Amino acid sequence: MNPTKLQVQMLKDGKRTVIIVNGASAEQDELVYKIVSAYYASGLGMEVAVPETEDRLDSEEENLLFEEVKGLTPPPEPKHEVPTDEEVGDMEPYHIARSRNQHLISQGEYANMTALEALHQDNELALVRLHKYATGMKDSAEKDEIISTCKQYMVSLPAKTREFFTRERKCRFAKTIADMATISPFISGYMDLNSFEMYASDEEINNTVINLAAALCERGSK
Repeated sequence: MNPTKLQVQMLKDGKRTVIIVNGASAEQDELVYKIVSAYYASGLGMEVAVPETEDRLDSEEENLLFEEVKGLTPPPEPKHEVPTDEEVGDMEPYHIARSRNQHLISQGEYANMTALEALHQDNELALVRLHKYATGMKDSAEKDEIISTCKQYMVSLPAKTREFFTRERKCRFAKTIADMATISPFISGYMDLNSFEMYASDEEINNTVINLAAALCERGSK
């Protein structure tokens, strides 16, 4: 085992935390698994214990303890999605995310929340509201944090909008963003957003969302 070859990344993407380990041995994988298991259990108020042997009750004792229940369906399996390389590239290093989340918003709809919490709660609606709020603020640490948090959110938009699967969700995104960006270049050929939503094809709407997200991503990276 050569520890110099081990590379660990901890990334933040909204509410999702991603840990990537490259070059791990089987023993290191097992250690990471135990750490993550303990982390998961701590959030559930459970204790993690892996006994070396498991004492089993005999069938008669089990029947006394457990009564057969019929008609139950198993709970759905949790959905685990491994992020693509492109999505990983859009994510933020954890040490940057944790250093930012320090100041509470002092007034407005998100008073006593951090900018990150507001964006987690209301997504692009919070982005528009925070953009408007920060624009009217005097220079301060609070303003700097709101701006930097919003910029990082904008950088992540291409990945986030790929999860918009319905026409309604895509149109809502475009309508919301229109409050902070000039929308007309993105809906060329339509008088306004209402006519765009009513008459545009699914492909046109999809392309508009992609282009809007890309433009905001570029804006956020500056």
